[in-house]
Amino acid sequence: MGRIRCPMALPMMRPRANSMLPARNGPACSRSSCRVEHGLDAQGRGGHDQRMNDPMILQFFVSSVMVVVCVIIHGFGLFGLTRALRTEINTERLRHIKPLSPRGVLFTLGIVVAIAALHGAEIWAFALVYLAVGAVKGLEPSLYFSTISYSTVGYSDAHIAMDWRLMGAFESILGIILLGWSTSFFFRMLGRIDAH
Repeated sequence: MGRIRCPMALPMMRPRANSMLPARNGPACSRSSCRVEHGLDAQGRGGHDQRMNDPMILQFFVSSVMVVVCVIIHGFGLFGLTRALRTEINTERLRHIKPLSPRGVLFTLGIVVAIAALHGAEIWAFALVYLAVGAVKGLEPSLYFSTISYSTVGYSDAHIAMDWRLMGAFESILGIILLGWSTSFFFRMLGRIDAH
C-alpha cells in the first residue's frame, strides 16, 4: 500500500503577513498505521484532537502559574507600600507635617514610582516567560508584546506564536485587574492629602 495523506492530518496552514510561523502540512502516513500512530479508535476518532488540546493545556497551566506569581508579587508589593503609607501618615500627624510639604510630595512620588516598578516587574516576568517558551523570538519583541498585552492596548497577536496566544489573553485580563488594584490603592493614598 502506498503512502497517502492521513485523513486526520492537520490542514495546510499559510502564515499570515508578519507571522514568524512557517507553513506546515499534516503528516503523511499509511492508512494501516494511521490508527496506531495517531491513537485512533476503530471509528477513526481521537488522535489529532487529543494532540491539539495538549498545547492548550500547557498554555493554560503556564498562564495560570504566571497569574498566581504576579498576584503574589503585586499583593506583597502593595502590602509593603500600605505599611509605608501608614508609617508616613503617623509621622505626619505626630510631627504636624503637611502632606503637601516637600517631604510629603517626595513620599507621594516615591509611591507612584514603586507602583510603576511593580507593574514593570510583572511585565518583565511575562516577557521572560514568552522568551523562555519560544512564544516570541527576541527580548525586545517579547517585552513589547508583554507591555501591550498587560496594558490591554493589544494591537495584535501577530507577534506571538499561535501555540501561546492564550497566554497573551491571560496577561491582558491580569493587567486589567492589577492596574485597577493599583489605582484603588493610589486613590486611597491621595485621601491623606484631601484630609488636609
